[in-house]
Amino acid sequence: MDITDAIEHVLDQFGMEPKEVNEGWCFDFAEQVCRLVPGAQCGRFQRFSDSDSWELFGSYEPSDNFLCIIEFRNRYYDSECAEGADRWASLPIFQRELETNLENPTKLT
Repeated sequence: MDITDAIEHVLDQFGMEPKEVNEGWCFDFAEQVCRLVPGAQCGRFQRFSDSDSWELFGSYEPSDNFLCIIEFRNRYYDSECAEGADRWASLPIFQRELETNLENPTKLT
């Protein structure tokens, strides 16, 4: 199954808007897509960790402290980006986080 088709299929199964999936169901979503697409891998971005510096974008709610995305053939996908992005930071959820923190900067120590 094509990854875009798989993402749309799983979204239909979830019965939610793509943004809603990213607000608490991203792990389950990515896991199901990866089962349908051979070679697709789940990627987990930790908040306030040493990996991938996601902590530079500030806090993210709702709070499980991670975001799970899909990596496939050097592109990144999630429920909001079925066509994929060349960089994980280009996914809409990371872009929203960046915009929020530019509007309301927090001091990082």
